[in-house]
Amino acid sequence: MLDEKDLQAIAGLINQSVSQSENRMKAYIESNVEKQIQLLAEGHKVILNRLPDVEEQEQIKSRVKALERIVTDLRVEVDELKKAQ
Repeated sequence: MLDEKDLQAIAGLINQSVSQSENRMKAYIESNVEKQIQLLAEGHKVILNRLPDVEEQEQIKSRVKALERIVTDLRVEVDELKKAQ
């Protein structure tokens, strides 16, 4: 049967193994995952920089609505002209 010293030695080995595993995981995260996250963030920044700001978006929306109304009116007018022929 195992005595107290044996159990403490086993616990020490387990703690050491867990600590080494944690260190390897931290190193992997620092060297791989953090770089990939940084690249992803940089890509998102480029996309966000290309998007129009809120004021420009509102202007674009109003222009699109105006153009949609004009196209609808022109479509009706074209249909009326076709009927008149």
